[in-house]
Amino acid sequence: MYLFHNTDITYLYQILNDAYIKSSKMTNNLNEGSGIYKTNSYIYFSTTPILFDPYVIASCTLYFKSKLLYNRRFYINELHSSSPNITGIKYKKNYKYYNKVLRKLYNNSIKVLHNNKAFQAFQQIAILNKINLSNLIGIEFTTDIPPNILQKINLMNKYRKNKIILSIRKPTK
Repeated sequence: MYLFHNTDITYLYQILNDAYIKSSKMTNNLNEGSGIYKTNSYIYFSTTPILFDPYVIASCTLYFKSKLLYNRRFYINELHSSSPNITGIKYKKNYKYYNKVLRKLYNNSIKVLHNNKAFQAFQQIAILNKINLSNLIGIEFTTDIPPNILQKINLMNKYRKNKIILSIRKPTK
């Protein structure tokens, strides 16, 4: 299973430059969740078994290995919530069966709507504060990649054992 985090192209350079995804409390960036969330200490993800899932809807999506959850406390919800510590199920650090949890969350989310469309609206994985990009394996764009971002990714790949895979997908109508 993979975790993915949707962001906007305008915030991606800062994420790559810091080498962290940070909570809105640390950045004042509500991104695409501005209609749902208030400033808080969580970073939000969804899950999929497919790298570069065609049903993920975002201008920019960062994909991570699911082992990102190991040695972290995290919360799972079947709907988006700005307070996952109250509405979600809490998993403790070193929980070993996170892939089973992610698979179940994914399977439940694709059953909600026909043809898997908008499945990510029916799942949420929340992690406190910030995460580094060591488990980042891919970035998908539905827009052209700005030169400064491409340059930053190429520089990062120069020093990484596992390179970041890039994908450009034209948005569906």
